[in-house]
Amino acid sequence: MEITLVLQYGRVGSISVVEALQAAEVTPVLHLHKIDEDEVVGELQSYMRDGARVPDDLTWSAAALLLSRRNLPINVITLVREPFARDLSNLCYGLTDLGRYGGPEGAAAEFTRRDATFASRWLLRNIVAFTGIDIFAEPFDRERGYSFYRRGRFRLLVMQTELENAAKETALQSFLRLSAPPVLPHANATRIAAGEHDALMAALRAMPARALRYDWQLADTFYGRERLASHLERRGMGHLLEGAPPPLG
Repeated sequence: MEITLVLQYGRVGSISVVEALQAAEVTPVLHLHKIDEDEVVGELQSYMRDGARVPDDLTWSAAALLLSRRNLPINVITLVREPFARDLSNLCYGLTDLGRYGGPEGAAAEFTRRDATFASRWLLRNIVAFTGIDIFAEPFDRERGYSFYRRGRFRLLVMQTELENAAKETALQSFLRLSAPPVLPHANATRIAAGEHDALMAALRAMPARALRYDWQLADTFYGRERLASHLERRGMGHLLEGAPPPLG
């Protein structure tokens, strides 16, 4: 048996990949938010001590860890997203207004308090440690927007969220050796009102780069400075590049 894991660290578009693979009858496909053994076991122990019901997501993570010890071939799929866009989407997820934060200025202040390097550390714990594939050291095809990796029984696909669906479908078909490309559904994200979004962006643009912080390890590995400049300048956030550390490669 071969198992496929779709590992997600936040607002990166993984659900559409899972739905497409399920529709294409790729089985089994497990959609997980973590597979770091220490974290999974720690959370399980906490729920058991409290006598609380273990969430389905955590149960599937534990099941995947058990299966991974059976020496089965494992396909791992994960998506990466330009850090500012991912963090902003995470901040506004499920909201139609910014009342939770007291308005745009409060939302901007909350943005500065986020864990700015969460994504790269998540990838280290849940992808690098699990598969043994150091995606931060291996070359990534930034132009194509995805790369395949292999180590032993682990095969890994890393894709940029920003890719067009057709490119993602091609990558998935090739990676999983499917007879036809899976069809990705179009996501319908909840969006805050345009006026509040514009006010939030204005507040963020007014902040210095040192206050906003940025996940340079992820950004340099999977995008590179030239592409980052394009992404950020389109949002009016080009000043994040000011005072950036030397590129990682």
